[in-house]
Amino acid sequence: MFARAASDNVGSLAVLRRAGFQIIGTDIGYANGRKGEIEETILRLDHAAGA
Repeated sequence: MFARAASDNVGSLAVLRRAGFQIIGTDIGYANGRKGEIEETILRLDHAAGA
């Protein structure tokens, strides 16, 4: 399973990390709420971590 969060959204990244997600990279994406492109952190939850 994958997740994305704005790289400057420390709270969301902390919640995802506590849930077992691991950071695997970054990307640029469009954020409707910010009306512009932002850097997003990409995270992955391995099956074994979520079991």
